[in-house]
Amino acid sequence: LIDYLTYIAHRTSQFSHQFQRKMQSNKRPKLLPTNTTKFFFEKMEPDFAGYLFSYLHPIEVLTSHTRVSKEWNRLCKCAPLWNRNLSIVFSVKPKLIESKDAKETKKNQVPLPPDKIGVDGKDGEIKYTDSPLNAWKAWYRVYRNIKIDPLSRRIDKNVANMWHLYKKYFSENAPEFIDTFNRGATDEEVKNLENALGPMPESLKQIYQVFNGQTLQLSNNHYMGLLGGYEVYSHKLSTRMLSLQEGLELSQNIHSQAPGFMKQTFLPIFMANTRGAQKIFFCDLEDGNVYILSNYHQRFHDTKFAHAAPKELGKNSVLMWLREHLKRLQEGMYAIRPIGNRGHDAICLFPQSGNKCYTEVTRGVEITGSSCFLIENAQMGHAYSIRMRILGPNEEGYVSKEQRGFDTCRLETRTWVIEDMDGKVNTVEGKGVIGFFPILNEGGWILNRISDPHRQMLRARGRGEIKEAFVYQSCSGGVGDKGSISGKLNFIGNNGATIEVKVPKIIFEIPKFKY
Repeated sequence: LIDYLTYIAHRTSQFSHQFQRKMQSNKRPKLLPTNTTKFFFEKMEPDFAGYLFSYLHPIEVLTSHTRVSKEWNRLCKCAPLWNRNLSIVFSVKPKLIESKDAKETKKNQVPLPPDKIGVDGKDGEIKYTDSPLNAWKAWYRVYRNIKIDPLSRRIDKNVANMWHLYKKYFSENAPEFIDTFNRGATDEEVKNLENALGPMPESLKQIYQVFNGQTLQLSNNHYMGLLGGYEVYSHKLSTRMLSLQEGLELSQNIHSQAPGFMKQTFLPIFMANTRGAQKIFFCDLEDGNVYILSNYHQRFHDTKFAHAAPKELGKNSVLMWLREHLKRLQEGMYAIRPIGNRGHDAICLFPQSGNKCYTEVTRGVEITGSSCFLIENAQMGHAYSIRMRILGPNEEGYVSKEQRGFDTCRLETRTWVIEDMDGKVNTVEGKGVIGFFPILNEGGWILNRISDPHRQMLRARGRGEIKEAFVYQSCSGGVGDKGSISGKLNFIGNNGATIEVKVPKIIFEIPKFKY
């Protein structure tokens, strides 16, 4: 190593004199003669090359390695160089993995960016590669996808990968969501907020340095909030990410309206406007925990804070809370689907699949239900969503028209069995559901004056066949923290026969992560 450094110092001194002479003659200087360059790189060890080249910008190394010499090309791809770059830039280090080869018990492997989120926001299955260069390229693409230069802006790999996966999900399912995100917060914007409320947890600061909230317009995209939403009667909302400036202004307004109501370090980070109420999430900059207003009231009467994520997550609460939300999107528990009578596309917070979704099939009629805890509205409590449809060919549980005895069927009456947290059972009967009498057929349902006598949806969509399941939402009222709802639906087939369809038991509970 001393010999190499001595040689480099000697050649640098020679180059300095050459450079002055060449500049006077307006000719381009050469750092090393060809024969010396070849000798120098043939003798250089990969470990030393990794240390020496790590002072160059990695992109410069990649773009120049094929234009110098074979020796340079070999050294620019050496494992020590890219292991060092991975460690310095991304804090990614190789790991000894048991090899499948019996002769080689362990082998250095480098983790690739996880493409799935695991339980409670942790990393899912991690894939490895034995090429540090390929790993560096994969991590670099993650950062460039969210328009971050990892060498000029230090963003933790978990924050960067989370936003990368969010962007990937939206590009595949709803590209218009991507346009709602603002550019990253500047150092000045971060400084202004910290001067007012106190130092931000590092992970929260970096989340905002990638995307500084969302801008939604009431005219066309006000349902495109990152967290998603729902519609239950007139209670309609979609929760969006606030910018740092919006969060600061909202915090100041709350302090002016209700002095002493909340800590000075509480920063509003997500908010949804609804009719007569608001849903607001806060981060306590002091301990990093995420909170939500429980039973929100405009004058803050009887309003309390509840944890939106487990408090033991501490400073990384917002990051893990968002990563868990992303996991639910990836797994299909939450999905982008029309919300409301006008069919605005939004992330629906009623589970669409998984173990929080309950299904029963009777004579080819499928009823699927799920629930959502409306913490912001104590009177409504737990809301539930019911999807009903006739299964089509090639679906499990399908029954042909001849076997089931009807082509279409119209909902007539419902019977609900509601159990509260104390085990008390209440039975409710009625006609239709929230004013609808849906006419189901294979592939969807028919919208007309019979299925929608009050013209709730007819005004917006007009008559015709809706190519999706009939969906409606309602609420349970005061069942308490836990409970359930089940029952049956009575349909009349187009042949005049009555079809009694079982409704699955839908569980009400307060979730660990609240959105």
